[in-house]
Parts: sequence; C-alpha cells; structure tokens
Amino acid sequence: MTEGSRRHLEEVAALDRAHSPVMRSANRYASFLGDGGTVVLATGGPALQGFAAMSAVLDEGTLLNIVVAPHARRRGVATALLNAIIAQARRQSLRRLLLEAREGNRAALALYREAGFRRDTLRPRYYPARDGQPAEAAVLMSLSLEN
Repeated sequence: MTEGSRRHLEEVAALDRAHSPVMRSANRYASFLGDGGTVVLATGGPALQGFAAMSAVLDEGTLLNIVVAPHARRRGVATALLNAIIAQARRQSLRRLLLEAREGNRAALALYREAGFRRDTLRPRYYPARDGQPAEAAVLMSLSLEN
C-alpha cells in the first residue's frame, strides 16, 4: 500500500468513475488531502489496483470510498486497503471511523464487519433509484479506535 498524493488523483478519479462513481473528480479528492484526509493506493503492475479514501474532522474519520479494479478483485486488495486506512486513522489518533454502504452491497458489509465495524443505523432510500432498480438504503457503520 502506498499513500497517494495529488499526482495520483486523476488515476484515482478515473477508477472511481468507472467502477463506483462516488466523488468522480480529482478535485473532489484533492479537496480533503492535507487536511487530515488521505488516499491509499494499491499498486502493482502498470494499472492501479484500487484505492481507499478517508476524510478526518477533529477526532473522527470517514471512509469515503474503497474501489478495487475488476482485475484485482478477490485477491485481498480491499482488505489491505481497509487495514491501511484503519492504521492511518490510528496514527492520526482518531477515536472513531465512520462509513456508509449500500444495503445490497453484501461483500462490502461483510468486509466491514470482519474488520470490526458495527452497524449504527439504516438510512432508508438514501441512494436514489438507478438502472431500473429502486432506491436503496444506506447502512451506517462505525469502528471505535479507542483501546
């Protein structure tokens, strides 16, 4: 895992747009870098394998996104990225890490549960309807980083 910098953000945004359009642009990722936020890269070979992004405010971090390229899935990349973000949050002395995930994203929810995240609440119809699918709930989760 490598910590990303501004020079990586176009590649990060391209992977985001292609596979998980959360923030879409390099400028949106750049907006939180250097202000407690971080982007972690999974590299190897000529193409970016994946990334994870976290913002931080005061003593809380928010996992904004984890994206793994299709060619790198099912190889432990998402787990490694999540572990790197948790380690970074601890280095920043954050007390809690927050996230939200689509209720139907079972793989992501399992990954977060395995890492120790607990479900806090459900936000019904948070994600708008798309591609003929109905609106979807967001599962809000958190991980206490206090020992």
